[in-house]
Amino acid sequence: MLFPFSSKIKRKNKMKKWLFVMMLFLSACAVPQESQRTSYWDSMNNSEKSAFLTQQFAKSGDSNEQLKLGDAYMDGLGMPQDSEKAFYWTEKAANGWARGANYKVGIMYQKGIGVEQNSVKAAEHFLKAIERDVDKKAMIHLGEMYLNGDGVEKNIEKGISLYERAAEGGDADAQFALGKIYFNDYRVPKNIKQAHYWLTTSAKNGYSDQVNSLLNDLDKELAQAEADEQEKARKAKTELNEAIRSQSYVKQLRQKYGKRLRYETAHAQTRIQSFNIDCRANDGRYLPLENVLLAKMASLDSKQAYLTIRATNRGDDVRIYDELISADGRRMGSIPMFEINKWGELRTLADVRIEAILNSCFGSFGPIWASR
Repeated sequence: MLFPFSSKIKRKNKMKKWLFVMMLFLSACAVPQESQRTSYWDSMNNSEKSAFLTQQFAKSGDSNEQLKLGDAYMDGLGMPQDSEKAFYWTEKAANGWARGANYKVGIMYQKGIGVEQNSVKAAEHFLKAIERDVDKKAMIHLGEMYLNGDGVEKNIEKGISLYERAAEGGDADAQFALGKIYFNDYRVPKNIKQAHYWLTTSAKNGYSDQVNSLLNDLDKELAQAEADEQEKARKAKTELNEAIRSQSYVKQLRQKYGKRLRYETAHAQTRIQSFNIDCRANDGRYLPLENVLLAKMASLDSKQAYLTIRATNRGDDVRIYDELISADGRRMGSIPMFEINKWGELRTLADVRIEAILNSCFGSFGPIWASR
């Protein structure tokens, strides 16, 4: 049993109620004197009599009656309205574990009704209401406090989790509020699908009038979101196909022309193979420098002559030379084309502009780029 003493307390409270009712019955059976026929009891209306009985049971320690007495003082039923007494009896009921009492005490602390406003204590009582009574209204209030950092440390994830717990438990207020939060609340990233789901669910549970005004805009955004996702998926598929095609093409280039790319030092090889040129493209593609060199050799391959490339270094600087070889094997010249300086910058040394290299990002030398 979760609370082993609760059944004993209930039996004790029932016994007190029974004894009190018996005393009232015996006093009512006694034959009154003529002067006593119009008694204090007879002068009270039904709501006053009910309040009087509730007051007696509350004073005897019955937590449920204490909660009723707190409500009576709050609403002024059978007695003068008194918010401070309402808080006093409602808090006593909460201490006695009366169902629903902690939620009401939380509201009183939150709004400063009958007690000084205190968001921290409000949050504490809302939490007790959730733990003891699984109170869905308390989940909504505490969830909102977490979203705002009111009385608790701001925690968007906890706030949404409490709203979702109440909504999943069938609370229409939570469903409607959660739908609006996902639709147009600056505190939470917009989620059109979740907004549509919870607003539609709340409409089935009594919020149809409020939801109808939002559904047209929501349906338009949902359709746009689905179209965006389809376009995103199409682009991703295209990029994947391009990446596969690029890997295959570069593999062919390396098999055919790799031996014509000569690294005279290990330092030159490391610098070139790790050097990437930013394509400045929205999809994040880049050009591995080695791919550019392989593609260049492929573009200048003919029956009369072919190109080889030599890479060496002078200190930290790496130089790349074009060497044209005739069909009969004669070396026709060596021209320095690129340099990677010690600061990691690529410089062109002949009549080659960096823009020409960047054109390779989009197919001028074939699919030789890579994606991040």
